[in-house]
Amino acid sequence: MFRRRAPAGICSGIGGAAAGQLSPDLSAGRPVVQSMLRELVDWPLLIGNLRSPKLFPSYCVDFLKIQTKEALFVPFEFNFSQRLAWDLIAPHVQAGGRWIVLKARQVGISTLIEAIIDWRTSLNSDVSSLIMAHDADTSSRLYKMFRTYTEYKPSWLRPRMASSGNEKGLNFKSIRSSVRVITAGSRVATSGDTFHCAHLSEYAKWDHPVEVMTSLTPTLPKNALVFIESTPYGLGNDFYLRWIAAKEGRSDYIPIFLPWYNDPGYTLDKVRVGNNEAYDADPTKAERYYVDRYNLNQGQMNWMRWMVDTDFNGSFDGFIQEYPFDDVSCFLSSGKPYFDMGALRNLDLELRKARHAVLRGEFDSAGQYFPGGDEDVTIWDVPNPAEQVAYRYVISADCCEGGGGNVVDDGQKRTGDTDWNYCIVRDKVLDVQVAEIRNKKDPDLFADQLFWIWRLYGNGLSPAYWPLMIVERNNPGQAVLLRLRQLLTQYKVPYSRLFHQGDMNKDNEPTLKDLGFRTQKGGDGDRLAILADVQRRIRLGKSGVLSQVIIDQCLTFIKDKNQKPIAQEGRYDDGVIALALNYEGERRDNPAWELPKPVRRSAFDERMMRQKQGLDKNRSGYRRNRYA
Repeated sequence: MFRRRAPAGICSGIGGAAAGQLSPDLSAGRPVVQSMLRELVDWPLLIGNLRSPKLFPSYCVDFLKIQTKEALFVPFEFNFSQRLAWDLIAPHVQAGGRWIVLKARQVGISTLIEAIIDWRTSLNSDVSSLIMAHDADTSSRLYKMFRTYTEYKPSWLRPRMASSGNEKGLNFKSIRSSVRVITAGSRVATSGDTFHCAHLSEYAKWDHPVEVMTSLTPTLPKNALVFIESTPYGLGNDFYLRWIAAKEGRSDYIPIFLPWYNDPGYTLDKVRVGNNEAYDADPTKAERYYVDRYNLNQGQMNWMRWMVDTDFNGSFDGFIQEYPFDDVSCFLSSGKPYFDMGALRNLDLELRKARHAVLRGEFDSAGQYFPGGDEDVTIWDVPNPAEQVAYRYVISADCCEGGGGNVVDDGQKRTGDTDWNYCIVRDKVLDVQVAEIRNKKDPDLFADQLFWIWRLYGNGLSPAYWPLMIVERNNPGQAVLLRLRQLLTQYKVPYSRLFHQGDMNKDNEPTLKDLGFRTQKGGDGDRLAILADVQRRIRLGKSGVLSQVIIDQCLTFIKDKNQKPIAQEGRYDDGVIALALNYEGERRDNPAWELPKPVRRSAFDERMMRQKQGLDKNRSGYRRNRYA
């Protein structure tokens, strides 16, 4: 009659000398046993003990079953990641709380959350719980897991159900509690209900996460247990923004990150492929960053390579998305990166190890550089007056409209934020970045800074031998170029050192519309071409970049659905564009360039131009344009 030892502490409410040591086997359901239990067991005290978070791990081992990959049903005992997650959940579970979990695949977090929902729902009356996933298959799988917990419990612990249940959930009639299963397919998944537990699975893959959460949030009371969990699925989506907000303490959600390498099960000895021993060589270029940074041992590296080959068809970035190392690179690898991610990660690691000495300061109104202040001017190497080399540097700039928005340089572009001004100075001789400016100053103030750093890297030479300055001519760029033209005239700097296109006017000056470099369609150079040069240099390890700003932006620079290279949603690209302009400026800088002479068009050329534009009403071209 008594065959099974009870978990320690759970049966403290059972009377009798043997009650604290043994638990009755009630699965047979015999009337005699049930009669004895009514006399021996203090049911309210027993259930009260089972509700204690301290006994939850024992509750899982003694009463819940999970199905293994071998189709066996075994007691649910926490693995490493589940123990780590529960340690972060347990302190808040009684009063209610909200958690957002960024996880590696198959670490068992969904199994743990379903167990918590079962524990909360089946041991308490009047509790409504929700299970919601991104598609019907995942919702069904989670519901099947929950049903397994219920069906394999001892009969005395299993609440009486109103029916056998269906794919939409379970209703425990005896305690008026229920579990509802929904797929997050529509914009309004639920309304009018109250849920005390919610498991929102693979949130990053939801089609309409913002709309669904807007309708769901009012249904969750303050003491509810809410779990948002997902593998990463790209930057800028709602899961990513919620994760960042939780990390920065700007939301009620507690962040939990579960990387794969903390799990001792993710390791592998040498694997034989055919007649060759594999996975014991030195790290590849793409792997070296992670092996060094996270101190992976040989077994972990073997397992990682085996997974890349077998599950991800050789895609290392695909592996990182499903099995993250950290909460940054996993998001970066889940889009379609434009640049070589392995090369960027290695460059990032090299810069972190090198720790180049820098000066951070600003220019005063007279153009003198001093440390401190706004610290928006960063200098790695100042020019040496003893090494005066003409045309040694190239300076490029991407401009913004100035003022307003977020001025915290955290790389995140939020609603209402303006873009950044960015200037990069490169040494053509050493092929390395030597300075940068990044701020949100108004165009005229940014132009002043550009001129001061231009003069600084002129290194005492005559202005005719200053670096080439190339500025993107977007809308704010025109205001910057207008101010630069005034400064060039004031300080007698030849226009040959400011990039421009087109003809000179009668005063040997370019018009404002011809100053700067146009990256938009129909501009001076193909945007794809100048970005391709950046792509090539980064892949070859010859970018010369020292700025963490540029590296971070390159990591979040992707191809959109039309294969157009753009910044990921919620990120910036000012550093990437400025770097592309800098390489283009180096290619176009001609030290022997003389000031072009004004060009006078012949009467024939003028007439042909007017006819082509449909301006000459007496020509056939006008009629063709008119009736086209």
